[in-house]
Amino acid sequence: MEYPLLKLNNITKTIEDFTLANINIELNAGQVHVIMGENGSGKSLLMQIASGFIGADDGSIYYKGNLIKNFNKNPNLLDNTIYIRQDATMLKMLSIPENIYFQNLPYRFKPLKVVDYNKLKDQCQKLIEELNLPFTVEDDVRSLGLAQRQIAEICRAYVSKADIVILDEPTAALTEYEREILYD
Repeated sequence: MEYPLLKLNNITKTIEDFTLANINIELNAGQVHVIMGENGSGKSLLMQIASGFIGADDGSIYYKGNLIKNFNKNPNLLDNTIYIRQDATMLKMLSIPENIYFQNLPYRFKPLKVVDYNKLKDQCQKLIEELNLPFTVEDDVRSLGLAQRQIAEICRAYVSKADIVILDEPTAALTEYEREILYD
């Protein structure tokens, strides 16, 4: 029997005076889902719960048919999920290559997690050339505009091994040219 990749069952979450109540959704591998609604309707909150960024107050979450236990106590159980927020939250103290390959860093000596920075820069340079990206491996993350940071975060999903990629308004900050890069 094939299970949904991710199943949210009767999810409820209250934050201040807003409540998501009894939300049910199934995400299957190889599918694209769009969640639409008015501003303030809880779309981002639902995506944060689905990604493991925050826990639900009630309900159950299944990943590949397995119940995620203690979801409220350990919201980062979904290691195979990439959640890209609409405000592009890159780690500013890390380089662009480190941000993009954060979950796939190449190691010279893996037991001690010694990063192979030459290989990292080479991988990132190839990606930048392949996708004609609007930044270089040498650019400082703090110097990037919002659209450039958003593109870099989407690249993180592109190079990841994640089963689930959740994009929260990924094109809101992008120009038409930058949207074309994303859609290609």
